Amino acid sequence: MPSSAWLVGAYRLPDQTFTVDATPAPVSAVHAYLRHSTSALSLLQIVQDAIDDTGGPTSTVTILRNRRVRIALNSTADIAWSTATTLRDLLGFTQGDLSGSTTYTAASISPLLWSPGYLATPRTIFGVDGYSVDHQSIYKSDDGTEVYCAHYGSETWQGLEWQHIVPERLRVDDSSDGGGTFHEFWEQCAKLRRRFTYYESISEDDASTSNVTWTTGRGPYVMRAEADGDWYRRNVANAEVSSPLTLPLHQLAELS
Repeated sequence: MPSSAWLVGAYRLPDQTFTVDATPAPVSAVHAYLRHSTSALSLLQIVQDAIDDTGGPTSTVTILRNRRVRIALNSTADIAWSTATTLRDLLGFTQGDLSGSTTYTAASISPLLWSPGYLATPRTIFGVDGYSVDHQSIYKSDDGTEVYCAHYGSETWQGLEWQHIVPERLRVDDSSDGGGTFHEFWEQCAKLRRRFTYYESISEDDASTSNVTWTTGRGPYVMRAEADGDWYRRNVANAEVSSPLTLPLHQLAELS
């Protein structure tokens, strides 16, 4: 089955309240990723807990190998998003309110999830978060016999590169749903220097409705200062065949 790198972003979510069979399911303001191994940092887990806390059906909220979020309930229930439109869109439920079933799959891919369809080429070998960049001032004599080095600290950088990405995973026309494109990930997460986790290899399948098997997440990263919105490159003039992409990254401490 095909494997791809996955980037999973974080978002500062304001207070949101949706309903489960007309019972309010509040979600307090939180800074969290779409999915994270730490429950308090995972929107999927936070939504699952909000559904379960209504006292109605119990739930499991996951991401499928086709990159879409699925809400599975142990009994039929209706979910109305009400004013929780930001949460709805981050999860990809652009079809609107959900009713009459025990299982709901998002119509769109979350803007906080990007998969290029290929593994990345990192600046380091696989299995390494990044490389150290030192902050130093160095002074030396003309003949080099005396050197003074003031070391102030260091940071960890990484870089991810793809030579080819299918166009529909980079950007689509303005009338189409942009979920799953780098353009949406850039607009909602990367350009705002929000954190994201890099998964080196995830087995995905657009035809599969089974849950993703998560590998070790690396990071979290943000885009470095030199990264800007001029990221789209055509390999062939006036033809949408494939494009390269390079992401310069800075590793930060994890959200707390």
